[in-house]
Amino acid sequence: MSKNKTILVTGAAGFIGSHLCRRLIKSGYQVVALDNLNLYYSPKLKLSNIADLLSHKNFNFTLGDIANKSFLDELFKKYKIDIIVHLAARAGVRHSIEKPLWFKESNISGTVNLLELAKQYNIENFIFASSSSVYGERDEVPFRENQNTDYPISPYSASKKSCELFCYTYSYLVKVPVTILRFFNVYGPGMRPELAMPLFLNGIEKGTPIIQYGDGSMLRNYTYIDDIIEGVIKAIHKPTSYIILNLGGEQTVSLNDLIKTLESIIGKQAIRNILPKPAGDVSVTYADTTKAKEYLGWQPQTSFVDGCRNFIDWYHKTQQKKRIDIFLSGITKRVIIFSLNYALYTPYISGSETFIKEISNRVDHNYYDLICARFDKALPRQELIGNIQIYRVGLGNKLDKFLYPLLALLKGLQLRIKNKYDIVWGIMASYAGLTAMLFNLLNPRTKYFLSLYKGENKKYFIKRTWFWYPIYRMIYSRADRIQIISDWLAQRARRYGYRGEISLVPSGVISNSSFQYSEAVLANLRDSLDFKNDDIVLAIKTSPSATDSISNIVQILKYLPVNYKFILMVPESAELDFINLVKKLKLVDKIKFVFFSKNFDLIKYLKISNIFLKIAHAKTLGNFILEAMLYKIPVVASNTEGINDLIIDGQNGLLYQAGDFEDMAKKIKQIITDKKLKDKLIEHGFSTVSRKYDWETIAEKIKEIFENI
Repeated sequence: MSKNKTILVTGAAGFIGSHLCRRLIKSGYQVVALDNLNLYYSPKLKLSNIADLLSHKNFNFTLGDIANKSFLDELFKKYKIDIIVHLAARAGVRHSIEKPLWFKESNISGTVNLLELAKQYNIENFIFASSSSVYGERDEVPFRENQNTDYPISPYSASKKSCELFCYTYSYLVKVPVTILRFFNVYGPGMRPELAMPLFLNGIEKGTPIIQYGDGSMLRNYTYIDDIIEGVIKAIHKPTSYIILNLGGEQTVSLNDLIKTLESIIGKQAIRNILPKPAGDVSVTYADTTKAKEYLGWQPQTSFVDGCRNFIDWYHKTQQKKRIDIFLSGITKRVIIFSLNYALYTPYISGSETFIKEISNRVDHNYYDLICARFDKALPRQELIGNIQIYRVGLGNKLDKFLYPLLALLKGLQLRIKNKYDIVWGIMASYAGLTAMLFNLLNPRTKYFLSLYKGENKKYFIKRTWFWYPIYRMIYSRADRIQIISDWLAQRARRYGYRGEISLVPSGVISNSSFQYSEAVLANLRDSLDFKNDDIVLAIKTSPSATDSISNIVQILKYLPVNYKFILMVPESAELDFINLVKKLKLVDKIKFVFFSKNFDLIKYLKISNIFLKIAHAKTLGNFILEAMLYKIPVVASNTEGINDLIIDGQNGLLYQAGDFEDMAKKIKQIITDKKLKDKLIEHGFSTVSRKYDWETIAEKIKEIFENI
């Protein structure tokens, strides 16, 4: 086949895609490299995979999604594509169980879009990367291409099987030439960081526990990356109407043998944390590669031990290398953030601070500068936190709040001299939003993105803004995009003159597998707080105001039986105020305190509680409600705007009328006495958080805003 052909490689910045692009460029092909840089793992890491190719004349990198048909139409009009090697896919068997709809949209719809274009543009060869997972759970080994694959056991494998069927249909009906390559457990330099081998290597070298799923007897047919690439190249050179081929290593390796091999090469023993085998994981993968040998003349060349050594050598070299900063115009964005607060040191971290931290950690191929008020002289004027360069302005006291707009704007303009910012991000329509708007006014080419996280009633805003209303209105009206965490904030944006697109992107919650406790540990914790077996424990995470918090509890207790007790989670800065007030009111036996600081584990206190209560009279979302739902604690909360966007009364929680503590007590007792209702609330609450409020989903939405603003 002529080497002057143009090959579209989808998933080009991934593990297999980047190796293939490098080989194709070396062989003289023109490569159109397509990737959407999704957040399943670090986009910065994906860009580093292809960093050495970005300046090559035969390499054209494009950011885009195969699920977007109109985008693909434009791509095919721009380039004369001869061959498609389709590697792009949502990856991860376990991940697909959590987010099956993502896999339907990306893997199946994206593949059909490409097949349509292959038909339309008379593509010479269509290579589709399938997976050994399509064989499902089976006793008959080795796996042969003619075996029944009608029983996939995960959405990922079901999506790959569906794509194979569409490939056959297009080959049969419209003569698209298709080669399906079923990859078996590809490994080697540059492999995805969440896979077993890099996780095990990292844990063994650091002496930290590795998570081993099952008893270690699971078998995998590991295939070295160079062998896979050789198989793809041979398939490119030999187009056919339709064929399925296994590409797998020479031997199967048990999980125990994988760990022992790594231990032997590294010279250290693993510390194993053994957990049950997850749903969707098959017991064995084992390829019969006879057909690939006969048709392509392909067979694996790299032994498993040699492949492991190569991977470990690569790992050590990358650890020693200085991190590469990659900037691609139109893809990598420079973002300047104005936020009044950003410390991440205090025990009462705001929702907006958490939001910025989680987004910047995940959308990590962008560059972030953040300017906040100093407030405390102990805080450094400049520091790097995660992926954000922090600049603090002010005197280090309470006056900084009022000085912030001027000082932060001046600092931003100073930074603007050396950094050409693509986006200015204002956090809330107050001091920071004002500063972001003024920065945009002076730098109109920089897109202005405003995030709204909390709000009070209309009278409150009129009282606070009437004397500077025209300027305050501009905080909203000049924005190029506004993001809200709850629907009620959209009304305020419209009221103040914003007419553009509003994106509803709530805050999120992280499921942490380290928060797993035995029944004995939880029982001991209850005993340590002097709770009796028949006590009903109600958890509240409160603000630093002792008077308001204790007053609310006193009101609730009027309507509850004597065995109802409280765990009150309080910032440690307010410890003395709470203790003294409870002693004064003689409520020591009713209220147990948890005084928390930064990174303090509150989850175990949630897990010994029967119900989590959210008492809020102002408009809010209530992030700790999400934590409670995630850890399967039923929730009773006030029916206020923001919270009632999250909780559907009687489905995933119960709502009481704000200020009506008798109604609240009624809802509490309803959960305790009605097991069927309690189980329903727990099940639906967990489903709500898992589906809508995980940080990966949220970060994908913000990434899309950054790309399209």
